[in-house]
Amino acid sequence: MEDDSLMGEMHLVHATYTYANIFMMSCSFEAPSAFG
Repeated sequence: MEDDSLMGEMHLVHATYTYANIFMMSCSFEAPSAFG
């Protein structure tokens, strides 16, 4: 059961990272100068 909990946590982290990455990309399109 401990493995299931770890997998669930990793999935949540991955989903959060993916969302953050997309958010950063969308921001870079609006303000490219802020991201080099």
